Amino acid sequence: MKKDHTSIEGCVAQYLIDKKDCLPSLYTWKFTTSIATERFGISFSGQTPFEKVMELKNSLRKQVASSTCTIQQGEIAKYFIKEWGGIRRFTKVEETLRHFSGLKGSSIAPQRLKIPFQGISSWSKWASIVCPDWACIYDARVAYALNAINYLAGANQLIFQVPPGQNSRLRMLDINTLLLSQRLQNGESSDPAKMRINHFIPKPDTYLRYLALLRGVSNAVWNDTSHIHEVEMLLFALADGEIYSDVFERLSANSPNA
Repeated sequence: MKKDHTSIEGCVAQYLIDKKDCLPSLYTWKFTTSIATERFGISFSGQTPFEKVMELKNSLRKQVASSTCTIQQGEIAKYFIKEWGGIRRFTKVEETLRHFSGLKGSSIAPQRLKIPFQGISSWSKWASIVCPDWACIYDARVAYALNAINYLAGANQLIFQVPPGQNSRLRMLDINTLLLSQRLQNGESSDPAKMRINHFIPKPDTYLRYLALLRGVSNAVWNDTSHIHEVEMLLFALADGEIYSDVFERLSANSPNA
């Protein structure tokens, strides 16, 4: 396989740079603001889903930063993960709080993060509230977006591990299989364990590698490292829209029937 020296940060930045100013219109994740107002006293003045979610996150971050009450923090975590985030099966509130109790308010990511990959879609949401300077949400849509951009750029980078997701549109075009179809070489073992070693970022390294990528992309697109959440939101917003369409177009163009 021909190697390209462009980093995954470079590929993602190149894909996103002309879309950064469109984020307020691209981001359409809706939620019931009255619930947040009733439970946490948050007032909303924004008109778009993007404006409202920014108000929600900023308010919850301030409340968490000023609180030492684990009960209050637990209520915020449950709301943000289960109701806002849509992960209805989430139950590990105390465990999630404990993972980040010693990191609350820290300004830089730790060199190591001993949290199981399982449940990353849940606990990374809480991390983005309690450690906003460096932590961002990592879920199936974000991982799909990163891997899809890798595929579109030639599949030269290791594959990000994808947590379980519910988006049937993204499941239709299995991005891992598409990436492997470009990366596998003649004579390689078909053993899944060996394929994971050769072609995937190890699960324990995935989140910190993702955070480093966000900083790199933020720096390339905005000339600073303070727009990591905007990078994440762009990836999320584009995943089952423009990115999905670009993958479909590439796949259909390469079809023997094209």
